[in-house]
Amino acid sequence: MMGMHARLHDLMVDHGRTLLSQVEGIRNGDADSIHDARVATRRIRAVLSVTSGRSQVPDEAVESQMHRLGRVLGRARDLDVIVDLIEGHGSEAASAAEAALSHDIHLERSDARRQLIKCLEDMPLRALIPGKMGLRRWWPAKGDSGTKLRQRLREQSKTLTDAIAHATGGVYFPNRVHDVRIHAKRLRYLAEIASNVGAWQMQSEIKTLARVQSLLGDVHDREVLMERLERASGDGKGLGSVVAHLGTERDSLFRKYLGLRDTLNETAESIHGASNGRSLNWPLMAASVAVPSALLAGYLAADRRAERRRKAS
Repeated sequence: MMGMHARLHDLMVDHGRTLLSQVEGIRNGDADSIHDARVATRRIRAVLSVTSGRSQVPDEAVESQMHRLGRVLGRARDLDVIVDLIEGHGSEAASAAEAALSHDIHLERSDARRQLIKCLEDMPLRALIPGKMGLRRWWPAKGDSGTKLRQRLREQSKTLTDAIAHATGGVYFPNRVHDVRIHAKRLRYLAEIASNVGAWQMQSEIKTLARVQSLLGDVHDREVLMERLERASGDGKGLGSVVAHLGTERDSLFRKYLGLRDTLNETAESIHGASNGRSLNWPLMAASVAVPSALLAGYLAADRRAERRRKAS
C-alpha cells in the first residue's frame, strides 16, 4: 500500500502548494485568491479524512488549523459573493436602504479580510504542509488508506442519498437543500481523491457533483442575501423589488436542481456500490497480478523453447 500512501502524500503537497500560492493574493484583497485558498483547504481536509494517523505531524493539529482557516476563509468568501450579488442587482437609482446595506456589507467584508490576514500570519502553514523530502516521515509503510478511502466514500455517499431524500422532491426547504450541497461537495472531494490516486476514474460522477454543488451554491447565496435584505428593509420599503427578483432567481435555480435530483441520487448510489464492491487500489492489484503472470508466462515460453531444442537435437 506504499504506492497509495505516496500518492496521497503528493496530493497533500499539491494542495498545500496551491494554498500557499494564494497567500499573497489574499493579502492584496483578491477575491479569486480567497476562493482558491478555501477550496485548497477543503481538499486538504478531505485527504486528512482518509489518512488519519499516518503522519508524524498529528493529523488532529493539521485538521484543527485547516478548520480554523476554513472558517475565516468562508466568511470572507461569502461576503465577496454577497457584494457581487448586490452590485449585480443594483440600479443607478439605488434606494437609501440599498445604499445603506451595501455600505454595511462592504465594511463587514473589509473586517473579514483583516481577520483572514491575521489568521494566516498566526498560522505556521509551511510547517503544516508536507514537502517532497518528508515522504517517508509522513507516510510510514503501515495502515490501509485504500480501506479508509472506501469507507469514507461509502459513508459520504449514503449521507448524500439520505440528505436528498430528506430535502423532498418539490417543496423548497432552504436548510435541507443546503445540506444536499454540503454533502455533494464532500463526496466530490473524496471522489477526486479516488481518481487522483488511481483508484478508478470517476470523472462523470465528479462532473455531476460539481454541477449540483455550484447550482445549489447559487441557490444558497441568494437565500442568504434575501434574508439580509428582509432584515434590513424594516418596514419593507426600498428593498422589496430586489428581494422579489432574487426570489425569482432562487426558485428558477431550485427547479434546475430538481431536474438533476435523480441523476445526483444515481451518482451517489453508483459511488456507494462501487466502493462497496471492489478494491479502490486496482492499479496496484493489477500490478501484483501482472508481475507473477508475466513471470509465469516467461517460464512457460522458456520451457517450450527448451523442448523444441531437445526435439531438434
